Amino acid sequence: MRHETVVSAQQGRVAWAGDCQLFAYEVVAYFGYAIPDLRSDELWRDAKTTRAVEQPTRLDLVLFAKDADPYGAHIGVVWGPGAVLHLRKEIG
Repeated sequence: MRHETVVSAQQGRVAWAGDCQLFAYEVVAYFGYAIPDLRSDELWRDAKTTRAVEQPTRLDLVLFAKDADPYGAHIGVVWGPGAVLHLRKEIG
């Protein structure tokens, strides 16, 4: 499958279809929320605008990392109980 460029009519920003972070930011922006322009590893360490929660709610960002190093962490958006919107290369 070829990755195409997607243009957000909402914000006028260009997002690559294969970038989970830009996808998540565009979903949240569509609903009127602004997120600081931080990469996923910066969000992981940020204490000013980011906080951990026990019970995520709709449109919260979820960060996934395979180990304690947050560099390149995967990011998604909580959509509902047990449901996260995210991009990945594989299907499943």
